[in-house]
Amino acid sequence: MNTGDRGAGSLRQALLDNNSASGGTNRIEFDLPGPGVLTIATLTTLPAATVPVVIDGFTQPGSHANTLLRGDDAVLRVRIAGSDNAGTGLALRADGCVVRGVVIVQCPFAGVLFQAGAGSAVEGCSIGLEADGDTPAGNGYGVLVASAAGGCRIGGGTPAARNIISANLYTGVELSLRSGQLIQGNYIGCDATGLLARGNSGSGIHGSQSHFNQIGGTNALERNVICANGAAGFAVRDGINLVQCHSNQVLGNFVGVNAAGAAGLGNADNGISLGDGFANTIGGAAPGAGNVISGNQFLGVLVYGATAAGHVIQATASGRPRTA
Repeated sequence: MNTGDRGAGSLRQALLDNNSASGGTNRIEFDLPGPGVLTIATLTTLPAATVPVVIDGFTQPGSHANTLLRGDDAVLRVRIAGSDNAGTGLALRADGCVVRGVVIVQCPFAGVLFQAGAGSAVEGCSIGLEADGDTPAGNGYGVLVASAAGGCRIGGGTPAARNIISANLYTGVELSLRSGQLIQGNYIGCDATGLLARGNSGSGIHGSQSHFNQIGGTNALERNVICANGAAGFAVRDGINLVQCHSNQVLGNFVGVNAAGAAGLGNADNGISLGDGFANTIGGAAPGAGNVISGNQFLGVLVYGATAAGHVIQATASGRPRTA
């Protein structure tokens, strides 16, 4: 492959070829010429994947996935950069698509857009930070799950699956009108060390009429670190904000503290807000289910709205950070 915007060997052509194929899941692998981080600068938005495909940036020579239990030592060599006319980095419209091991920056609408299909995933990526895991180069939304997509996975329960979703202009992860997503193991609002603030301007995770999602898990590797989100001028600046949502589980996360759980990196408003929804679970009795919610500007957990009912808030620590 090459770094050209179009033509033989380009990522655009590989996506077009994928969309014209039939049967099974295809793969797009990289062997871009040159050392260091190689940029694919898109002049217009790339074609959405309409046939199942694995886009694997870890195939680029010199790349490797994260190996750390805390922090992120991934080496990413494939960089997809948007432009004024390339609003989305990668869009997925088929079942079972996977994006892994790429840097996605400077896309005005969204870094990764799940538009349709089920069971797709994004893992091991840096979305909004450069390949150094530190320098902000935000997209609009980091990851946007739109109304026709379901059962998507963002991150996962292994070190290699961890995404860094930070410094984006709106929310880190936006869940819109669709249910059943799994969000695990990500750093949302901090750098790759998990110790420095690189917040998204809006909330870390925002859901609207999105139900039966799981955010985090009972294993420490499934924990999301959601911190330092919110900028002046944004109406919604919580760590997690769920509006008109029901039956979601928020388990084992650090909300407002760093990845070590030892110092505050507060979100600009509340840790978690639940508005006009019902039957959401924050924490739980199972080992590892409790969240640590601390250091946020206002409340740890805010429940509001005329229809709010039946929420469970259990085994969740709010106050001083603790060591993981």
